Amino acid sequence: MPPLLKFIRLKSFDGCYQNLDPQIQKKVDKTPQKYAQDNPGLHLEKIEGTRDIWSIRVDRRYRLSFQRRRDVVALRTVDKHNRVCRAP
Repeated sequence: MPPLLKFIRLKSFDGCYQNLDPQIQKKVDKTPQKYAQDNPGLHLEKIEGTRDIWSIRVDRRYRLSFQRRRDVVALRTVDKHNRVCRAP
């Protein structure tokens, strides 16, 4: 059985989230659970130039970035693909 993950939203994530359209917010709300279920459709990618920041797909245009330490996943940002995939 996979470990239960705890998701925390950083202030930077909340700021990005509030600027999204409600339809995208609904997709974002479902994405952490999909990650916890190891969904291959999320296209997990390491953010270039970082040691431990990753991104996953929300939909074709949007991604969210996160850091994981054991069973805690810190959601960092959510935005269009090209903005999320730049090194912080």
